Parts: sequence; structure tokens; C-alpha cells
Amino acid sequence: RMAENIEKKQTIARRAAPLVVDGDSIALDIGTTTLELAKRLRSASNLTVITASIHIANVLNETTGLRLIVTGGIVRNQEQSLIGHIAERTFADFHVDKAFVGVGGINLKNGLTEYNVEDTLVKRAMIDNADQVIVVADSSKLGKSCFVTIAPLSAVDILVTDPDIPAEIHEQLTEEGVQVLIASP
Repeated sequence: RMAENIEKKQTIARRAAPLVVDGDSIALDIGTTTLELAKRLRSASNLTVITASIHIANVLNETTGLRLIVTGGIVRNQEQSLIGHIAERTFADFHVDKAFVGVGGINLKNGLTEYNVEDTLVKRAMIDNADQVIVVADSSKLGKSCFVTIAPLSAVDILVTDPDIPAEIHEQLTEEGVQVLIASP
């Protein structure tokens, strides 16, 4: 998955990075698009980042301008994510300004969806304790539905995606109150 749509993910990350401002506390979800976003935050200052991603923790580990909190939990080796009640509890205990969430799919009927139940539970805790929920997803995930529902569309404030978003989906998301930001190459 790291190589799938990599240019789109990098473009989305470049568009999402300016949404993070000095003094923010943010949650960064697991996933390849949020990993690309983390790479763009290495020069940040006065920032607190909470993540359940071992990949993201490694990218941000030596960044001097931010405070990094890693949730702890059970390691899912394949995803390098932390799951279970410890990870959920960490997100439940902290309130963040912004949560940057990755998804397996997003559509009008089922909202935000994911493949794995355990990751979904952690994502829900992250979303529940964020002032603003920002979904970062390339257009291949739009209109798609996966195994587990994370949250309804009403939980989403902003979607950052690429220009290949179908016009119909763009219109429907806007009608549902989601601000859609297009990341141009």
C-alpha cells in the first residue's frame, strides 16, 4: 500500500499540512497518507502530536519543535499500528484541536469505513475527542465502503482529496456539510 497512489498521497499531504498551525494539538491516524503528512510536519514548532502509528512516531521522533505522544497498545505488525484498550484510552484521555484521519472508504450511506475492527475502535476514540475532523483520502477511496463503520459523514469537517474526485461525490459531500479541499499537483 505504501506505493499505491503515492503521488496523490503526497499532494494531499502538502495540501493538508497548512491546516496545522503553531500551537495546535493534533492526532495523526495510522496510514500512508497521514505518514506523508507527518513528514511535512518535521519542521513544525509548538505542536503536540498524538499517534497510534509506529511509522509516524519514527518519522517525528527527533523533531525538536513538537511534543510527541505515542498511544501504546498492542502492535499490529503488518500495519505498524497500536490497537486495543490502551490506544483507545489514550485518545479518550486527550482532547485535540484537529484529528487527521485515514479511511479505507467513504460514502454517503455508510460514512467513514475501514477494513479492521481494532483500528476502527481507535479511530472512533480519536474522532470523539477532536474539535475538528479532517479526513485525508485519495479519490480511489471515495464512494467505497469497507467492512466496519468508523463514523457518519456528519463527524467530518474537512475532506482533503485529489482532483480525481467525481463531481457527483464532491457535490454530495458538500451538501452533507463536508468542506472538500482539492489538492492540486
